[in-house]
Amino acid sequence: MKIHKKLFKAFGALLVTALLFAAVPMNEVEAATLCVNPGGTDGCYASIQAAEGAASVGDIIVVADGTYDMTSEGATAGQQGLINIYTQVTIMAEEDGNGVRPVIDATGVDGVFKIHHSEFFGGQVVIEGFEITGDPSAGIAITSAMCDSADPAAVIIQDNVFHGMIGGIDAWGTGFCNIGEGEEPRVENLVISGNEFYDLGLDGVQEGFGILLEGLSDWTEAGSTFAAVVENNIFHDLQNNGANPSGGIVLEEPGAATPKPGNVLISGNVFNSGVGMNIAIFTSDVATTDISLNNFNNSGYDVYNTTAGVVDASPNWWGSVEGPGSGLILGDAETNPWCGESACSFLIHDVVPEGAETPGEALVRVLGSTAEGDEVQVPAGTYAVPGGFTLDVPGVQVFLADGVVIENESPCFTVTANNTKITAESLGGAVCTPTATSNGIDVNAGLTGVTIEGIEISGETGTHGIYFAGAVTDVIIRDMYIHDMAAGDGVHFTAEPGGYVEIKGNLFENNFGFGVNNAAGTTDIDATYNAWGDYAGPAGPSGDGVSTFVDADPWTHVDVFTGWVDASSRYEDELAYNDGKTITYEVKANLQNAIGAEFTLNFDPAYLQVVSVTNGSVFTLAENLVAVDYDNVAGTVTFNAAATSAQNGAGLVLYTVEFEDVAVTTAANALTFGGEEHFAMNPGMGSSLNIYASALTGTTDVNIYDLPTLSINPLATFAVGNAKEFTLTVTNPATGRAYTDLNVDLGVPAGAVLEYWNVGAWSAYVDGVDIGALEVDDTADVLFRITFADPGANLVSVDLNDGSIFLVTDDFSFTVLDSYTVTGSVQLQGRSVREGVILKLFNLDYPEYTYETTSVELISGNFEFTDVAYGNYRIEVVQDRYLDIVQTSAVTFLINGDLALERLELRGGDVDNSEKVDIADASIVGTNYGSTGSNAADANFDEKVNIFDLAMVGGNYNLQSDGVQAGTYAYLAWTPLGD
Repeated sequence: MKIHKKLFKAFGALLVTALLFAAVPMNEVEAATLCVNPGGTDGCYASIQAAEGAASVGDIIVVADGTYDMTSEGATAGQQGLINIYTQVTIMAEEDGNGVRPVIDATGVDGVFKIHHSEFFGGQVVIEGFEITGDPSAGIAITSAMCDSADPAAVIIQDNVFHGMIGGIDAWGTGFCNIGEGEEPRVENLVISGNEFYDLGLDGVQEGFGILLEGLSDWTEAGSTFAAVVENNIFHDLQNNGANPSGGIVLEEPGAATPKPGNVLISGNVFNSGVGMNIAIFTSDVATTDISLNNFNNSGYDVYNTTAGVVDASPNWWGSVEGPGSGLILGDAETNPWCGESACSFLIHDVVPEGAETPGEALVRVLGSTAEGDEVQVPAGTYAVPGGFTLDVPGVQVFLADGVVIENESPCFTVTANNTKITAESLGGAVCTPTATSNGIDVNAGLTGVTIEGIEISGETGTHGIYFAGAVTDVIIRDMYIHDMAAGDGVHFTAEPGGYVEIKGNLFENNFGFGVNNAAGTTDIDATYNAWGDYAGPAGPSGDGVSTFVDADPWTHVDVFTGWVDASSRYEDELAYNDGKTITYEVKANLQNAIGAEFTLNFDPAYLQVVSVTNGSVFTLAENLVAVDYDNVAGTVTFNAAATSAQNGAGLVLYTVEFEDVAVTTAANALTFGGEEHFAMNPGMGSSLNIYASALTGTTDVNIYDLPTLSINPLATFAVGNAKEFTLTVTNPATGRAYTDLNVDLGVPAGAVLEYWNVGAWSAYVDGVDIGALEVDDTADVLFRITFADPGANLVSVDLNDGSIFLVTDDFSFTVLDSYTVTGSVQLQGRSVREGVILKLFNLDYPEYTYETTSVELISGNFEFTDVAYGNYRIEVVQDRYLDIVQTSAVTFLINGDLALERLELRGGDVDNSEKVDIADASIVGTNYGSTGSNAADANFDEKVNIFDLAMVGGNYNLQSDGVQAGTYAYLAWTPLGD
């Protein structure tokens, strides 16, 4: 929809009608009055048609109550028109004052009235006061083929009710008249006024219409006036034909060679529900179409304009102070300004730039075109012109939509007229930013009735917020947010105001001077029930003060904030993901004289979900009042509640909300306040109930992090009685948080012995091991050593703590092998000594398990292995100067219980310990033969190198410790477990 500004027309519909009548000459012959009644009694005619046939030019036919149909009118079925008019007459209902109209029913014929315009020139035809009806087959109630002539007759149809047929009135230009060369048929001198049209058309078969005008005379041909006036009619409940909507008033263009004008005044009509197109325009030229002062009250198309032109549709009442609704206008229509209410006692001007205008220039133009009582609507945008905006017409209201910013090198507004009102769409929704040391709003001295409300004035480069240049009377300053005036006061009165003075519901904050300054005051002005930026009021540490002769007590204050409930989660503002725990916040407020609150806490439902909300005890009116509610899809917690008395106090809990986690987030995950935010007071008098909140402070980030994980390696092949190491690893993931004081605490089965590696040595574990700090995406390892007492699955529990804060627990099952005792007897060839032989067991299944023992001086059972883990083993036996048993030659045997190995005798003579008795050993013994004392050649350790040693070498000659050469292995006959 294209909107254009236009000046309000100074003439009304009645004036236009009067001018039209003045253009119609009265008949010079005195008119006669004829009467009609059912039955034709008392000298009256029985039918209207008969009276019309007897009438002369200018006669008046008065019709009494009754029903006039094809029977009474003597019509034949299907004839053209129940009543045909061939002369200039007035046909009107009798004025009997009974509220009943004569009924004219066209059922069975084609239409009610047919006006034969070609039969007469000049004068007028009037049809007035009837109920005109028929069934849909009767077609159109009144038709008139009007002439393009030098002396066009007038047709006036007024104060009738039309229903039941397809259409109400159809007028069109005809060629069966005195048409001059180059002229075309046209409608002219037509007035349709004060009628009601309803129930026209046949639903789903034929769309209905109220008035159809085809081929209007243009403005010049009509004598610089409207060819037709359609005013003060009512339209409702017309029938549609599927996709073809019904029409209230339709301007049609018959198939003419040249475009037809829409030269019509459509004014004062009322369109109620059930009309598809209130006004439909299918002509080609809408330059002189005037649609004004109508009431559009339904959901159909208000204006349906199919032309390329812009139709003049201002001012009208569009069913709302907001003007035409979205989708209710097709094509281009000039709707600005519009009526502020149905009676159109004032206009609303919408500030929309035209051409190359800036928004500021458009606002200056619109303010210059207003009349007393008009309202100017300023849509969102930035408005700036040198000198600012002057309000110099009394009674004008300026309505600033949300998003308006006034930013001039001067005051935003200068008020020079009485009863001026500047208001914002919503609290603080519009901003005035004075610059170049100007005031926000200047008010001239001597004015009466100044209201300024709902605007934010921010003056970092300005002086005063609102400046009164002298004494004024009757002032309302309410619901303003005036802050940061760099060089002046929030409100400055150079002279004390008189009359009614209301300063309430405002927030004065961080202004250089006073919040309110009654600079020349001698008595107190009332500035109670305002907020001053501090809980303690204007005298508080951060409060905007007041001058003398300003009463600011009592005051208001609201600031809302969130507070983490201690221990509701492990850390403040942090929640461990997928941990089964929740985090709880209290929404608190510092309040002074607050009686109600409405605000929303927003959260991201992708990461958090509300588990529960609990109303506090501050605002509760009744048990069934839902003060706090939540929406886990929208991500909102809404609070809307009031109290029965003013609430005061610091840190008051409004409600408690418990959240659970949904997903991990490493991005900032805030709790914010937003949406509708209103706080209420009840001062007992005045127009304001508002408190501006000084602050609503949420939570910057509710960190949802992954907890560390624990792992142990290895977990298997531990053996009873065998100390074995394992590493405990703490992994802090990339989605975790940093820690400063980690500690691990282990629980082990009964009888198990646990140690940990502490500064290069093993220390007995007592009650935890400190890890210290651990950053995100990092690991920490702790080395332990454990000896289990029992075989099987042994459970070790691990608790991870951050100082006193418990983080994670996990249980680890260790696979513990059983262990056994292995005993046996070893002896040395050529000696009775048994001790000192070294024996070793090697676990082939679990290589980490090896055991070693030394024989003792016993004949039997002189060695023992304890706590030997289950598994397949090889044995190694080592003795100086004897052939050893080495792993490469030893047989494999399974230890799965306590064992006693077969007795083993080591063969001697390997004095060079080469694991073979050979010529080298014989040479050593021979060379040292006869020597005494400690000598390597002494094969049997008797401290003599003698024949016994030589005999040992000779007897074992060529034997060796492994079985590389068949027949030479010294222990081929020995099997550890026997046969």
